[in-house]
Amino acid sequence: MKRHFLLILILCSFWYRAGIADNPTNTDFGVDIDPDSITIVRDEWGVPHIYGKTDEQAAYGLAWANAEDDFKTMQEPLLAVNGMLGKVQGKDGAIKDYLMEAIRADEIVDNRMNNLSPDFRRYLAAYAQGINDYAAAHPKERLVKKIFPIEPRDIIKGFMFHLSLISGVHEDVKDIVQGDLDVKDVQFGSNSYAMNAAKTADSSTMLCINSHQPIRGPFSWYEAHINSQEGLNMLGGTFPGGPCIFLGTNEKLGWAHTFNDPDVVDVYKLNMHPNKNLSYKFDGQWRELERETIWLNVQVLGFLPIPVPRKAFYSVYGPTFKSDDGSFYAVRYPQLFDVRAPEQWFRMNKAQTFNAFYNAIDMQALPKLNIMYADVRDTIFYISQGMVPQRNNNYDYSGVLPGDTSANLWTDYYPLEELPQKLNPSCGYLFNMNNTPFNATCDEEDPDPQNFEDDMGFRKNDNNRSIRFKQLISKFDEVDFSVFQKIKYDMKLADSSNFVKSVKNMIDVPATEYPRIADLIKEMKSWDFKIEKDDEKASIFLLAFRHVFKENGVTERPFYKGLKADEEDYVEGLLAAKDHLTEHFGTTDVPLGRLQRHVRGNKELPLLGFPDVLAANYNKPYEEGHLKQHVGDSYIQFVKYKDGEVANIESIHPFGASNDPQSPHYDDQMKRYVNQETKSMTLNKDSIFRNAERIYHPQSEE
Repeated sequence: MKRHFLLILILCSFWYRAGIADNPTNTDFGVDIDPDSITIVRDEWGVPHIYGKTDEQAAYGLAWANAEDDFKTMQEPLLAVNGMLGKVQGKDGAIKDYLMEAIRADEIVDNRMNNLSPDFRRYLAAYAQGINDYAAAHPKERLVKKIFPIEPRDIIKGFMFHLSLISGVHEDVKDIVQGDLDVKDVQFGSNSYAMNAAKTADSSTMLCINSHQPIRGPFSWYEAHINSQEGLNMLGGTFPGGPCIFLGTNEKLGWAHTFNDPDVVDVYKLNMHPNKNLSYKFDGQWRELERETIWLNVQVLGFLPIPVPRKAFYSVYGPTFKSDDGSFYAVRYPQLFDVRAPEQWFRMNKAQTFNAFYNAIDMQALPKLNIMYADVRDTIFYISQGMVPQRNNNYDYSGVLPGDTSANLWTDYYPLEELPQKLNPSCGYLFNMNNTPFNATCDEEDPDPQNFEDDMGFRKNDNNRSIRFKQLISKFDEVDFSVFQKIKYDMKLADSSNFVKSVKNMIDVPATEYPRIADLIKEMKSWDFKIEKDDEKASIFLLAFRHVFKENGVTERPFYKGLKADEEDYVEGLLAAKDHLTEHFGTTDVPLGRLQRHVRGNKELPLLGFPDVLAANYNKPYEEGHLKQHVGDSYIQFVKYKDGEVANIESIHPFGASNDPQSPHYDDQMKRYVNQETKSMTLNKDSIFRNAERIYHPQSEE
């Protein structure tokens, strides 16, 4: 079933013990890192540049620097994977603890750790040592004392935590428990595009990395640079607690990720015996569900742990859950059987050529993500990659499957070369904005959807961002670096998008029939769907359609398929917008930047951006009628490669390098961020040391 990434509400991950290797865990991969062998250089923005002779030293330094900046957020996945969220978050945390315990994640990891290469296990051990040493040196910052010391296996479990969410399993399980198995496709997204000498004015190669993630919490971006004499030299973004860079550039190549939507998760409804409790039919035989009782510690009254029992079930398909109506559903997805995702990112970090990079992604350990690639050799490449199951096409995998036959129990995945991809199109550009992979470059060179099975589930639609990018790029025979950047900050809803078409069918209403909002109706009829800096119509539109979305319980992608609403919905939305603006601002003439705010601590700035424009911004209610961004341009990096080297790196973070309110780098990038400006970054060691704000070793005196 098709689900996508949302913020953590219910689940951290689901893992099943069937089919895992029986080889024992090899725990003999410890390392002993001397902190004085590592140098951390903080630049003028507080971004850490970590130097070590070995990869392991760089890993230790990354852990230490990240902990200095945001140790609290780093601990959240560690609490989850150790079943201790209930002690910190109460009932909500206990739900996640239950799910982590119920799926036997420990057993999965223990039996799969030997699938990781020895050098990467040493790398993880060094990263874990960095976290443990920081925790020991700063005991007051520990949320729960018992989670330390951590082990490499805890880091792997943390990746399960993240990648299960990327796979979308949490949405399926939430629907099972709530008895709601309709497809829900609302999502946020990201932008990426690349151009080579066939399109650029100076024959350079350019890459845009533009992730749209939450700007706070465990899925927000942390910017860092790690360097070793063993081949690491990577600058980009990682999540708090991530042991390597997930997107960015090294001195030879770089890549971006955007979310794609191949169908990698299946839900099966079990055929339960009418009389025998917990017996289900499979291939004509009755089997009994595996079950166990899990005891959780839930903190109540702020200090008192109460033990609470919960049941867990397992079937041949995978983790199995009981819905409110008494039915049993099993969930199956590729991450049940593979823990190598962090090593794949590590190999991508160290790749120096396109062939090495392609070999790294050929590990196929990431559940599903688009990859946009560029390098110093003028190579650009796009692939909609994922662990896409090879299925029996006699079944409809878009819905709930019958859970009584091995005929739909898949075990293999499509090889990488059989996924949608494109290398060096003659027109010189590639792009993905979470749209269909079959619109990735000039029309004549796009991947052909006829070459891919329907049950692979690849998206067939475009959204506003992909349509608008195509419109913009068509205006230029050649693109320079300033235009390349400017495209990303475009704020127009394209007339030809399905969303705008559906909206235009609504807004052509007679103003005379609705005198209370006649002025708003007239204003919106004249709006060109282009958001300007002080746009007042954009504020009306944003509030009106927030109301329409909410009241209609939007359960499909309106920016892909258009919005199913009518004149009455639109009128009610305008009424809600007028009431909101007049109540909180005393007028309907409110510029978007006054309504929409970028907030951290005591700093509050006007914010541009809009849902599903290239300068994307998704918000939620804030104080006194304002809206506050929570998802959008969470990390931006522009890279220019020329003459066999990195010529330019520009980046921006929504806030700053540190999550400590006392740090000068807590909010020092906010002004540039709201002004759609970037900061200059570099991989050049001499320049980094020469312009350093601070140079030190982990554990050295402040």
